[in-house]
Amino acid sequence: MPDPPRLANDFFAELSDAGQLSMLFEHLPDVHYFVKNRRGQFMLVNRNFLDQCGVRDMRQVLDKTDFDFFPLDLAQEYVSDDRKVLEQGLTIVNKVELVRNKEGAINWFITTKIPLHDRQGRIHGLAGITRDMDRSSTSWQPLNRMAPVVDYIRNNLEGTLLIPDLASRACLSVSQFERRFKSLFNITPLKYIIKMRVMAACRELAESDESISRIAFKLGFYDHSAFTRHFSGLIGMPPKEFRRRNLNFTSAER
Repeated sequence: MPDPPRLANDFFAELSDAGQLSMLFEHLPDVHYFVKNRRGQFMLVNRNFLDQCGVRDMRQVLDKTDFDFFPLDLAQEYVSDDRKVLEQGLTIVNKVELVRNKEGAINWFITTKIPLHDRQGRIHGLAGITRDMDRSSTSWQPLNRMAPVVDYIRNNLEGTLLIPDLASRACLSVSQFERRFKSLFNITPLKYIIKMRVMAACRELAESDESISRIAFKLGFYDHSAFTRHFSGLIGMPPKEFRRRNLNFTSAER
């Protein structure tokens, strides 16, 4: 009798279409399923994902990317995570992130992404699922309790954000807040604030003609070199290059 791995390989080789396994995801009401190639283009999604994008037909998402359906700052964050999967072969498990629905509201989701390999073992693309926290298990309630604090951060990126103030909003001591925040989001509160400010800078760089220095200062980066360092580390390119690729206005950098 063949050994178990060979038996499994033979079984899957006989399937007329391996994609039929993805039909399982059509019957999970809180799961959005997607497959992307190495260029970040959608190759397969389920019905929930189509609804999230506000379209009805699979052909309307094939070969498209996150930038075709989501706000620039959110899409940029999704693509940054994709790079970790596609270039480093990392698996991202249960990452908490924000996703915009077809009505324009932004909700909390939990996302997992894995690399997909070809027959030669090279990374060929990625597959992922993201789950709507409002429709998922009550095991995610600790995240819901922290959500108002994170919403406050997102709505006050141009103001002063102090960790003791955020801890107070969560009715926790600073040490409790930092520990609980990191356990839930896998990132410290300070690094999360920096990340959200960089994502907001992406939107500003693409949608306004304000100078890079002014955008950095407005979002709390009082050191231009620190802003460039944080931006390049998260986005994979300096802000000037990002603006050159994405700016919707015709204006020279001042």
